[in-house]
Parts: sequence; structure tokens; C-alpha cells
Amino acid sequence: MAGFELLAAFVYVMIWVGVLLGMSLRNVESIDALGGIAVVVLSFLSNAMISTDRLPAWIRPVAEWNPVSSVVTACRRLWGNPTAVATDFPAANPGVVLAVSLGVLLIVAMSWSFRRYRVATA
Repeated sequence: MAGFELLAAFVYVMIWVGVLLGMSLRNVESIDALGGIAVVVLSFLSNAMISTDRLPAWIRPVAEWNPVSSVVTACRRLWGNPTAVATDFPAANPGVVLAVSLGVLLIVAMSWSFRRYRVATA
């Protein structure tokens, strides 16, 4: 159940990022294009499909610190499917990285969304 709760928290934060995109862009086509690009980039620059050890050295830090990588690593551990033992901080402590990154992302997305809403309705 903890893995599903983790996924629900991730989806909740991503919904607020979508709200921010919707309040900022105001054009359905732009929102759709930018959202699609973000989903593809975040998923391919993570450890969801390939281990970060196999990535080139210049892109490896981006993939290791990607929130999607933290979600994938934490869910794999919670569901009993751990990957190889990692020595880097994000892979060794996905819960900490996930809590900090999702917390910061949620606070920023919510506050900017509320600010955009106030400006739009004023």
C-alpha cells in the first residue's frame, strides 16, 4: 500500500504542476505540447527504463536526481523488487530525495498557481 500512496502523492504534485501550466499558458495546444514533452523527458531521463550506471557520465547526475527516478527506486524497494546496490546519494536514499523534491515542487507550484489565479481574477 505504501507504494501506491507514494504514487498518489507524486500524481498529486504533478497535478499542481499541471494547474500551474494551465494558469500560465492559457492555450490548450501549448499546455498539451509542453506537458507531453515534460512527460517524455522526465521518464526517459530516469532509471525507469535503464539503469543510471549505463548512462553517459554527463547525463547521469540529471537522471539520478530526477524525481521520477526517486519514485521508481522507492516503489521498487517497497514492492520487493530492489535494483543493484547504489553508491550515490539519490539511489541510496530515494525517500529523502523524493520528500524534498516533491515538497519543494508542491510548494512552488501551489504558490505560483494561487498567485496566477489572483492576478487572473483581479
